[in-house]
Amino acid sequence: MTADLAVRTLLLANASVAAVVAGHVYPLVLPQNPQGPPSLLPAIVYQRVTVLSAVDQDGNDDVVGVRLQLDLWAQTFDALASLRALVSAALNGATSPDLQGVFSESEQDMYDSEVKLYRTSMDFMAFEAAA
Repeated sequence: MTADLAVRTLLLANASVAAVVAGHVYPLVLPQNPQGPPSLLPAIVYQRVTVLSAVDQDGNDDVVGVRLQLDLWAQTFDALASLRALVSAALNGATSPDLQGVFSESEQDMYDSEVKLYRTSMDFMAFEAAA
């Protein structure tokens, strides 16, 4: 399983995150008209940003680092802050059969005045076993 799909699986397997987003975890784009009806918020959109291969002196690339961006969307800043805390707790330091580790790199809060939604952009490095 690729790092992006493994992270999606970790998010949906976390009871606290799953209860808040109700399955609304999407690749690349937020569906049109996320405010509904029915509302698709809060939601998480994920994408791979960079894939880095670590090659040792013997030519082995045992670990692949994947930088992932998660955009969290909500109608209020309080809802966004709550989701941000849950996602951070669920992912930072997490491992799975497909991932050697996931680590937080950065976060940025924003407001999209066009769609009138709050957004946090979170970057994570996920390390998976090379294929």
